[in-house]
Amino acid sequence: MFKIFENGKELTINIFKPGSYFPMLWAIGNISNDYYYQAITAVEVFRTPKEDLLTFLNHHPDELMSLTRRILSGLDKLIVNMQVLLNGDADKKISSILTYLARNLGEKKENTICISVPLTHQDVANYSGVSRETTSLILKKMEINRQIIFNKHFIEIYSINGFTQKQNTEKDNYSEINVV
Repeated sequence: MFKIFENGKELTINIFKPGSYFPMLWAIGNISNDYYYQAITAVEVFRTPKEDLLTFLNHHPDELMSLTRRILSGLDKLIVNMQVLLNGDADKKISSILTYLARNLGEKKENTICISVPLTHQDVANYSGVSRETTSLILKKMEINRQIIFNKHFIEIYSINGFTQKQNTEKDNYSEINVV
């Protein structure tokens, strides 16, 4: 899910996990959808009329509760990331985004956590609000410092702890990484 601004700059808002409902702002909140969606991996999408979805959720409170939990969890992560994106320097912004992606899309692999979706330097830049050039320099520095491996658009992270220490936010939701 991303937004393109008038100046042409793109900002990634979210990467959805399998099983996600979208666009829920429109479906439940009656808020117009001003975002674009693009698949970065193979996906299977099921489309249903808004009224059918609302009827289903009204008749399946367990599904509504599960959806509500996911929305609130996502909101919490968005708030933490927003703090870093607004107050952090470029290093902290990129570290925060990599930590977020590892936590939500990470797969444990021997001594690393591999972010399970392919990403370019531009993707990381779009998600962190940092220029692609600066992002490339920071990712290269992280590779030299053996914090990450960037291999064929997949990022493997050696040390999440190094990232979380750099973020230095009041609320540290990233002290533990849950690997899928």
